Amino acid sequence: KQLFANNKLSTDVKVATRPTVAPAEPVEGKITETRPARVSGNSELVEISIGSDDGLTKGHQLDVVRGAKYLGKIRVVETWPDKAVCEVVVKNKNGIIQRGDNVTTKL
Repeated sequence: KQLFANNKLSTDVKVATRPTVAPAEPVEGKITETRPARVSGNSELVEISIGSDDGLTKGHQLDVVRGAKYLGKIRVVETWPDKAVCEVVVKNKNGIIQRGDNVTTKL
């Protein structure tokens, strides 16, 4: 409790376990691979060029853009130090997400 108090962090479990939708620092990367949903009800998955070394954790959301066109949101489902796998958030999809598209938290 003293460590939390010294760092001005809450000891309330509800606050400490609240999910965040973006990393603390802005990040940018690229879509490196895509995999369409194979079975109805499955999510479309993408691999991105940034990972836990960049501050990403499961549940973080990023925006996908190609030039000035907004393509949608993705949600991190698995991370490694230098890459992550994300699912496409269907309700925010605004175009076909392809290899080479940009991902960012800066929008």
